[in-house]
Amino acid sequence: FLRKAKKGATDFYPELYRANADGTDVQWLASFNQPNSPRLSPDGSRIRFIEATDYHVVDVGTDGSNPHVLRMAGHKHVFGGTFSPDGKFYFFNCWDGDRFSLWVVSEERSQGRNSAPVPKQLTFGPMSTGAATLSKDGKQIYAMGVEHRGELSVYDREVGKFVPYLGGISVSYVDFSRDGQWIAYVSYPEGTLWRSRIDGREKRQLTVPPMAVMNPRWSPDGKLIAFMDLANDDREQMEDVSARRVYVVSAEGGSPMLMLGSEPRLGDPTWSPDGNSI
Repeated sequence: FLRKAKKGATDFYPELYRANADGTDVQWLASFNQPNSPRLSPDGSRIRFIEATDYHVVDVGTDGSNPHVLRMAGHKHVFGGTFSPDGKFYFFNCWDGDRFSLWVVSEERSQGRNSAPVPKQLTFGPMSTGAATLSKDGKQIYAMGVEHRGELSVYDREVGKFVPYLGGISVSYVDFSRDGQWIAYVSYPEGTLWRSRIDGREKRQLTVPPMAVMNPRWSPDGKLIAFMDLANDDREQMEDVSARRVYVVSAEGGSPMLMLGSEPRLGDPTWSPDGNSI
């Protein structure tokens, strides 16, 4: 199990412990860089977990010995994980920047030290798939599928409640032009920037992946839209502390122009009243 240990004045990080089933004989095993989702191998010889800061898969003996990283070839962000009942396979989740998918790797290959094991992808969307559990005979996999969706709504004062707007399309981060004739929004969960008339006519897509758009803002003259890009050319690496960029794009379309970049906390661009500054 994991228990939080104090590493500084305000920071707490989980460390790996073991104990009897009744909670007695608690033993510290090892300190790691934020271990997550520990799983005991079926033969009881080792513990596997995900190192949350680098998303590495780590094996360690149940006595805390021989900790080592299992390199999953071609995978940067690994989450969760569970063994098959016979211990021959390990199932885990991967994040590709748009959704979680379910993968499997042979334990015979993963225990080799000369080369990284090559996992096999099992699900391909459109839903995110994860939290896998195997049947007792190991022949079936049960997993949770999640399809993210938003709903664009507007508050109707006459009826006193929110009602769907533009058909309740799945979007986020909405901004209206100053003249009230146009709307800019970000499709959810795709993260692409669109604009249209307020009645939905003349809809146009303004960005494409790997950009992941947030906080679009119309210029005062309605010709440009400033926005923040979270992806920095790699959606798999999007995190709260990732570098962010600020772009401007014409409301008529075209290539977005980079205004500010390579800073981790850039965001929420807002125009000056005369439209000459952001």
